[in-house]
This record gives sequence, structure tokens and C-alpha cells, in this order.
Amino acid sequence: MNYDYYPLQHDADCPFCTTEVPAGASVCTGCGGVFVVKRRIKRMAFGFFIVGLFVGHNLALESGLLFALALGALGAWGVNWSDARRPFWLRIEP
Repeated sequence: MNYDYYPLQHDADCPFCTTEVPAGASVCTGCGGVFVVKRRIKRMAFGFFIVGLFVGHNLALESGLLFALALGALGAWGVNWSDARRPFWLRIEP
């Protein structure tokens, strides 16, 4: 799974070693814990595209592909948006 660094909005304490982490940082200097956001765009876009093909199989070929591409893009955007709203701490960077 891919992760992106996510800067802290305000000062916080590391949940692993309780070192104070300043605002704007995303890595703890005490233990190396990382504040990240998941990124699942590629897999989710492909999954939504397959679902779109299955749902739109009764449409004409061009319309079905267009429907599947639109569903894939919207689904991936929705998952990415929901992931970006829930950053979390990792002990070791993957």
C-alpha cells in the first residue's frame, strides 16, 4: 500500500515515544514514527472500472466503456478523498 507524508496541523505528541512533534512536521525525531495518509487510487480505480464494465454490459460498447471509465474515476476520487481525511501514525515507514 502506498503512503504519503501528511504534515501535522498543530503541535502533537508522538503516540509511540511521546516526543513533541512540531506543526508542519510528519516524522518523529525520537523514534522515527511517520504521520501518513493511505493512497489506494490505482487499485480502487481498476476495481470501480471492472464494476462499471459489469454494470454497463448491456449498453453499447462505446457507452459501456465511457460509463466504466467515469465510474472508475469517480470511485477512485471518492476513496482518495475519504483516505485523505484520516491520516494516522506508522511505527516504521514501509
